[in-house]
Amino acid sequence: MITRKLFLGLVLIALAVGLAGCSSAATVLSGTSWPGITASDEAIYVAYGAQVYAVSPESGNRLWAFPSEPERGRTFYAAPAVAPELVVVTDYVGSVFAIDPATGMQKWAFESNPAARFIGGAVIGDEYVYAGAVDGTLYAINRDTGTKAWQFRAPRSGNGQHDIWSTPLLDGNTLYFTSLDGHLYALDAQNGALLWQFPAADEPAIGAMAGTPAIHEGVLYFGSFNDRVYALDTRTRQVVWTYTTTNWVWSTPVIDPEANLMIGGDLDGHVFALDLSSGQPRWTFDAGGPVVGTPAFGKLADGQPVVYVTSGDSYLYILNVEDGTQARAATSIKAEFTTRFLFFPTGTNERPIPIFAPPILYNDSILIGAHQGSYPLYALDRETLLQRWAFDPAAGS
Repeated sequence: MITRKLFLGLVLIALAVGLAGCSSAATVLSGTSWPGITASDEAIYVAYGAQVYAVSPESGNRLWAFPSEPERGRTFYAAPAVAPELVVVTDYVGSVFAIDPATGMQKWAFESNPAARFIGGAVIGDEYVYAGAVDGTLYAINRDTGTKAWQFRAPRSGNGQHDIWSTPLLDGNTLYFTSLDGHLYALDAQNGALLWQFPAADEPAIGAMAGTPAIHEGVLYFGSFNDRVYALDTRTRQVVWTYTTTNWVWSTPVIDPEANLMIGGDLDGHVFALDLSSGQPRWTFDAGGPVVGTPAFGKLADGQPVVYVTSGDSYLYILNVEDGTQARAATSIKAEFTTRFLFFPTGTNERPIPIFAPPILYNDSILIGAHQGSYPLYALDRETLLQRWAFDPAAGS
């Protein structure tokens, strides 16, 4: 079991590492410094350390790196946002970049104020790019020019926090985001006007929130650091139900409309499948470490619906959606490390590592992000669970 304070301490340590601009996998610590990974038809994009990479899905080779040379003090780890002819990345020194996905060349750069560091990623709309910063500011940036269209500043709450650590959720013309101030905000995506907030301004805040909400048929589903999951009706602004967990809920839940289920996890490794309508648990499963990454729905070769879950105990779990039993034996994720004597490499070894990044299903592979070891990204065969390739940032294209 991991305690709240220990996990948050690891997060803060990792942020300090990010400030130092360290790009070596051997020195990246636990926390929000795990790599951000987004897969598209053309490439897999990896935000890791001092650069963002485009990776070949077939070979795991590097296609390009942005910037072309690492810049001291600049760190990336939020998952890139991808749209046709556009990749958008945020960094921890207050910048948002638009990149040409074919070449890795910069299209534009947006610079916020020095205190507006970005932990969460961006979301791309038809007209604007949206990203939230740790100073409590949500920015709307012109998608074509990189100029600021508007900004919204979340008020500092009684707990003294107003940081935005999550990626915003864009649903039609409404933009939702959570905050460490214990509120969820709904903004007009065109002009940034506050439509409403939960809880209301005259009501006590709930626990801090760091994850992006999920939405289904007008209901938002999200977790909090007050050990609860909420289902909130966006039309009535009323809580439909709550579910009490055993620890903080960091990750974004996933929705299976066919099974009428929402599946999520908490920092005790408690995985829960909840009825969308009532919030009652259909099943629970206890992983051996914190569940931070968003689970992923998929199917086995025989068509059996399953959910993939990564955990801080190093294991990838594959659970039956129907009852939460293990559909396959858990697979330990091992990273390769370089052994050294003084400053000289002497060989390599493998050992299990905690996995905080979400599993990503890509064609017939499972993509796993690693914040320790020599490689930040592994591709596993979905059928055999054997490694297909590992991405080496140091290798050229």
